[in-house]
Amino acid sequence: MDAAGSHYGLPYLFVGPKMSKGKNMRTTSVNVVRIATKGPGDVSGLLSLIEQGEIDPKSIVAILGKTEGNGGVNDFTREYAVSALSAALAPYVDLPPHRVEQRIAFVMSGGTEGVLSPHITVFTRDDAANRVSSDISGKRLSIGMAHTRDFLPEEIGRGVQIRETARAVAAAMAEAAIVDPHDVHFVQIKCPLLTSDRVEAAAARGNKTVTNSAYGSMAYSRGASALGVAVALGEIEGEIDDDVKGEGPIIVRGGVRKGGTRHIEEDSGVSPFLQPWRARDHNDNRSEHF
Repeated sequence: MDAAGSHYGLPYLFVGPKMSKGKNMRTTSVNVVRIATKGPGDVSGLLSLIEQGEIDPKSIVAILGKTEGNGGVNDFTREYAVSALSAALAPYVDLPPHRVEQRIAFVMSGGTEGVLSPHITVFTRDDAANRVSSDISGKRLSIGMAHTRDFLPEEIGRGVQIRETARAVAAAMAEAAIVDPHDVHFVQIKCPLLTSDRVEAAAARGNKTVTNSAYGSMAYSRGASALGVAVALGEIEGEIDDDVKGEGPIIVRGGVRKGGTRHIEEDSGVSPFLQPWRARDHNDNRSEHF
């Protein structure tokens, strides 16, 4: 372990071989790296691994993190962490910071009480030629990422969000070359919440939001996201309308929803995103650190 943060991830090579007739086989290398942080704005560990050549910044597809915030609607540490990471990575990917947020999926979760400690988990993916071994077979870790369109405040927690989430899950599955929904083991979503400004904006257009409460919108948005995952994975059949009511717990295989206020402004260009995972061969004696 070093002072900049410990590198716990292991490379998962040979994910979903791609073969074209008359061409060499190519594989996708997926790497998962966990880096300790000293605060929401600490990017030193990530930059150290980039400078050492252990992480190619252009291969980063997502960064998940835990910050020391309160986890509420007003938790500024999540936005602070995303801003710091975007600014740090911008020169490496030749993009301005706001475009980095469109290229890389950021999910920051506030709250490190108990045994949790502040950290980020970096997911990378890149093609690798001529790295196929004849004894490699079976399914391996695969990552796909997709964005929905921006939601209007009055669409949050309603059928539109369910349907758009389902479409995004399907798109992410396609990107990850996942055909069988049963191969999806985890879907991480950053879903939007309401704020007073957004509620007022909807009202000014003559529309009513599902609730006027920012905290209350967490349940509606997370519920709609979970139902969207369920629809995409074939766990729910038929249409779900805006009058759907929760009469019990929603249990969705492999779905995790995180609420946040940062990424639903109509001009943000970044909406909830999803990352399906494909099962890997659990007999390859490698540890998982997610």
